[in-house]
Amino acid sequence: MADALEKRIEELERRVAEVEGAFGFLLPLTKQVHRDLIGFRKMTEDRFTEIETRFEEVEGRLGGVEGRLDGVEGRLGGVEGRLEKVEFDLGLVQKKQEVHTDMMAGLPRLIVEMLKTEGFIAKP
Repeated sequence: MADALEKRIEELERRVAEVEGAFGFLLPLTKQVHRDLIGFRKMTEDRFTEIETRFEEVEGRLGGVEGRLDGVEGRLGGVEGRLEKVEFDLGLVQKKQEVHTDMMAGLPRLIVEMLKTEGFIAKP
């Protein structure tokens, strides 16, 4: 029985050696692929970190631009109010001008009447 057990062990060792021989080349390849994947992962993480940093910088700049645009918008509102006042004042000036133009149209007649009243011009 010990002899049969020894033959059985030798048979198993031979079969294990065959399997190791057939697939033994895969172990170094697997280790290399694993190392390459870890390196690729590190490169990818570094690249994403760099891109994320750039996006954060761009977001910061856009926030600054947005703030400045809000300021410009506020100032434009003030300009708009002043422009409305100028338009209103211009309307008043135009009305006064019309009044003065009407007065100026009647001024020669008024002068003639005054001159007639003072006797500088003979009355008809």
